[in-house]
Amino acid sequence: NANCWELTFAWQEDDDDDDDNEREDVKLLPGGHIKLHVQQQGEEVGCSRSYTPIAFDPVARRLTLAIKLYDTGEMSQLLQKELINNNNNDVDGETKKLSFEMSGPFGDIAYEPDQIVVHGNEYSSSDGLVLIAGGTGITPFLSVLRDESKPLTTSVTVVYLAKSADEVLYETELQELCDKAHGKLIVMAPPTSRETIVEEVVQHLPSPTQRVTCVLCGPPGMEETLKQGLTKQGYGNILLSTQTALQPSVAPKTTQHWLFQQVPKLNWLLLVSAAILPLLAIAINFGVPSSWPHQEAFSSGALGFAGSRQFQIVGFGEVDENGEKVSRYAYRLLNPTAIQYASPWVGYAIHQTLTLFVLYRAFQQQPKYSTKFRDFNWHMLYVQLFGVLLKYVQQILFYNGLSETLPLGFGTGTVFLFLVVVMIMYIPVRGLFFGYGQHWKWTQECATFFRLYHGFFIGIFIVNDFWYHPFESTIGHLAGIFNDALLLGQMVLMYTPFHLNKYWCLLMETFVIFHAALIALNRDTPGAVGAFGFAFWFVFIVTQMHGMGWSKLFRWFLGLMFVTTILLVYGLRVQGEEYGFKAMVMEVFLRIPVLEYLTIFFILGYYILVKKLTACLKPPSVQRGMIITLILIGTAICFLPLLAIFMI
Repeated sequence: NANCWELTFAWQEDDDDDDDNEREDVKLLPGGHIKLHVQQQGEEVGCSRSYTPIAFDPVARRLTLAIKLYDTGEMSQLLQKELINNNNNDVDGETKKLSFEMSGPFGDIAYEPDQIVVHGNEYSSSDGLVLIAGGTGITPFLSVLRDESKPLTTSVTVVYLAKSADEVLYETELQELCDKAHGKLIVMAPPTSRETIVEEVVQHLPSPTQRVTCVLCGPPGMEETLKQGLTKQGYGNILLSTQTALQPSVAPKTTQHWLFQQVPKLNWLLLVSAAILPLLAIAINFGVPSSWPHQEAFSSGALGFAGSRQFQIVGFGEVDENGEKVSRYAYRLLNPTAIQYASPWVGYAIHQTLTLFVLYRAFQQQPKYSTKFRDFNWHMLYVQLFGVLLKYVQQILFYNGLSETLPLGFGTGTVFLFLVVVMIMYIPVRGLFFGYGQHWKWTQECATFFRLYHGFFIGIFIVNDFWYHPFESTIGHLAGIFNDALLLGQMVLMYTPFHLNKYWCLLMETFVIFHAALIALNRDTPGAVGAFGFAFWFVFIVTQMHGMGWSKLFRWFLGLMFVTTILLVYGLRVQGEEYGFKAMVMEVFLRIPVLEYLTIFFILGYYILVKKLTACLKPPSVQRGMIITLILIGTAICFLPLLAIFMI
């Protein structure tokens, strides 16, 4: 472009920097700025402008700036006189040289693969990163897209506003970089009306969620108009690339790499509370933990414990009229009364209603993520503590859970569907099969939908699971109580950065591996470890460990450890003579994993169908309401195969 120059500057070393080992370590974050000050010799006042280098080499101490020239621009006039016209003589014929000074780097915006960090505050971009530029405001985004040290793992949308084709800079390279990142580049002329600019830009953007972050860079008027307009459209995370340009650059805080970096006191409180819950389950039985394995449930007069009281339960010896063993939940009362049937349903209805109510009130506010606990966090904490207390009281008085009336597959199915929802949410981050599928565009909208509304789905599944089981003190029940406690705590942490911590989320998602293994061992039926423990471990290897930022070597190591363990267990028939390689194929690969992935594809396809069927509904809120209703119906349909397969 004739009106844009690329100027390369080299900065000098200080006199005391002769030793290379003592050189100052100059770092520039992608998208960061420097300040260029130009002054004519003999003049008291110079000209200063902030620029984003399009190339930066701290070793060679060189950087390249893209500077647009304006006919009336002060900086433009100075540079043209120095570099083109060589007209740097005053009227007396004396030479006036230009002096150049640079300061910086500046800028506190750190672009991570699926989020942006500013002063330790995280802005998730896992549903989409939107970069909107005007004129030379494209240069910060160009440096971000060029950066290969931390490649973006989210979908990127670059909107470039330029008055004419001549004003577009680096279009070919931008298109190549966007294609490489599986993103899209939209070049458009800014509308003459400020009222229409937002409407035209929004047409090209992903739907607004708390995991979509927009970054603006351009003329102040453009930035302010878009910021106000995008806020009205529901986009909560809006940053200005230049807003911290004059602030000293600092390294971002490590908010994602340690468990208690955000809201530390409350995180400790919640985790300790979750750890105490299983101990309370033993304490409530007055120190009467069940034996290992749980022989009380296998005896002819099977017993369940609730405080100092003992209840006769069905146990694992239930048979039908023909004397065949019945595959039903063992921890049900043998002869329940009407009030015992109803008691868990009353408690569940209260707990579930209050949970969804607080979730909806928080969702209505569409708050930004913050390290501060707000009213809805405290309200959710009170609701969950009340729900736990209510469950304990109901346990002491009546013992049983929803399992009294709901089939065995229902309890397992709620956890199964929780995992399905989470896996769909994370498709843009980790794909489905060994990282593959991350950029399937046909899955993006459904993934965004579940990211936006996942709290309601997971809230239903987990509270239901919490009330499904009695608070027995078997090792399997204790592990389940602990897992449910973590997930109830996760709801308390909504709209806080810790809610998005990838290690914390992975813990809750994969704890089912240990839970399933402990249940099987506690029943003295180790063969079931293959059906549950190994099966969920297989899903971890195929899907869940990807997108964590782990090296390929480390993931290969985890995969090799899984393969070695499963071959040893099934090859040596550790679980019994009937558990050989045939059982491995049937139990580990063809039961839970296949059903899980089939359910995911069913829901993805079902969402596309529902979206097309509801496309004619207006306004958008009505369409969203109908989509949610139909998705809930579709999710309920998924229970049918779950009920069958988990009862086999």
